[in-house]
Amino acid sequence: MPFTSKNYENKRLAYQRNNYFLIAVYEAAYKAAMSDKDNASL
Repeated sequence: MPFTSKNYENKRLAYQRNNYFLIAVYEAAYKAAMSDKDNASL
């Protein structure tokens, strides 16, 4: 596949979107774990 700036840009954007998705999932899991801990300590 020939290297084109358009192709690179698409890959970069896709990677960025995946990162945002993973970060959102991680944050949601972290918040859930924190609230579980708070509930357990009550």
